Amino acid sequence: MDVLLKPATITIKIKYTQGGPEMPEFKMITHEHVPLRYELLWSAPDKTLVLRIHKDIISLFPAISNETPIVKHFMTEFGFQSFVGTLTGNFGFDDVFKLNRKNDSTEFVELLVKLPKIRVLEKEPCTHCNGTGKRVQHSKRGKCLRCHGKGRCYTYNWKKAYAISASFGLFFRMIEFPKKETSSLLPQLLLIRTTTAKGIHGGSLGGNMSIPLCNWMRTFPFDERFDLPEVEQATRASYETMMGRTEYERFGAYTHCGKLVADCPGDACGIHPNDWHEDLLSGHAFACHNVDSPAQQISLLVALAALCDKARKEILS
Repeated sequence: MDVLLKPATITIKIKYTQGGPEMPEFKMITHEHVPLRYELLWSAPDKTLVLRIHKDIISLFPAISNETPIVKHFMTEFGFQSFVGTLTGNFGFDDVFKLNRKNDSTEFVELLVKLPKIRVLEKEPCTHCNGTGKRVQHSKRGKCLRCHGKGRCYTYNWKKAYAISASFGLFFRMIEFPKKETSSLLPQLLLIRTTTAKGIHGGSLGGNMSIPLCNWMRTFPFDERFDLPEVEQATRASYETMMGRTEYERFGAYTHCGKLVADCPGDACGIHPNDWHEDLLSGHAFACHNVDSPAQQISLLVALAALCDKARKEILS
């Protein structure tokens, strides 16, 4: 336990560069112990992401106006109908973050993010196989690759997924540099940054992993791949909820040299460490590759949630 939680002692102070006031001193999660601000949890039975926020953060979170340029851009770009920029109830675009009113914690507020069904099976026959459900190209047998044997068309509804992605992006951005730290005795395990846009790399994400989280991953076999089936299963379940059957898709989650690699469907799509240089006294940054859609981004957020849930339980035990 002492090894897992031992922090380094680097404090960073940032100042405005154009004559503005000095910003409050803050800690770098990769070099110091940072008290818990928020964490992601994965509720597998409900197919729901849980954003748990320490109550000290609520009063520090600046209200985001509907007239903020980024909010106005998202509303126009994706056709959202509403936006709530405070953490006192529901949050985000089109009420995709629902306040958990059954939460009995005196320390945390919980926002529930129900995963949307993006790929929807319609009644019309599949135009690829003419409704037969069979693979007919080049005289090969088997299921139609487009409708997976259903014989019916699929349509895609991305609006709610974009609303979730954009809402997460605003929350992560506003919470990264709070005016002061929380009173929690638990460590912040990771900090996340995301983007939301249409097109290539439109679902990119990255961030920093803390010393406790990295030290926990260093307890696994170091010079070989160590699979994390709980994380892989959560990634698969979340992607399948949004996009349908996944028997032809690629998933994976493992540590190597004390660092996480997690994959989801796409062109070598997933998250990985920024570099493989190893500093046993610090955490490290992570980045992504070819995360082009909110479905991929949300699935990888679920992977991080499952990783932190496993880590939190094992560190505290």
